[in-house]
Amino acid sequence: TQISLNSIINNKFSITNLEISTKLIEIKSLISFARAFKNNPELYITEKLISKGYVIANGKFEFDANGQIRNNYQIDGIIKDTKIDLLKKYNIQNLNFKFNIENENFKFQEIKLQINNLPLLSDEILVNKANKKFYINGSIGNKEIELDKKFINLFIKPILPKLDIDKVKLNSLNKFSFISN
Repeated sequence: TQISLNSIINNKFSITNLEISTKLIEIKSLISFARAFKNNPELYITEKLISKGYVIANGKFEFDANGQIRNNYQIDGIIKDTKIDLLKKYNIQNLNFKFNIENENFKFQEIKLQINNLPLLSDEILVNKANKKFYINGSIGNKEIELDKKFINLFIKPILPKLDIDKVKLNSLNKFSFISN
């Protein structure tokens, strides 16, 4: 970071660029820190859903003369050992991935997680924002797994109530693409 002596004397915003690197920090601590600057419902909900997890991140930011961050920022890092509890019914655990954020484009790579002990993998998920919409595409899959009756009742029975299956063995690779507001 470089600060102009002239801008300090003239009481003007003086930072033109900023680079930040973190060591391993708790995600909840990072969210609490972010809420001190911008307390919004999204951060509050995220803080409540995440019960465990760590992040290592690097960021590069440029500022305009008014102190606003320009749209050419870059943030990359790693999320490790994260646990998210959704509606007490679904538990996401052992969530690990690499991420890269450039302006409004998000890239998530080498994603590994478990949902209710079901291991899932993804090489890459891309999220791009354009015209106030998010364009999301990627793939998700699993290696050979066995689904028991409890898992089938939790995830499949609500969709197919007449299905009577005790056990399923499967492996899959699913590509997806959708638009969200």
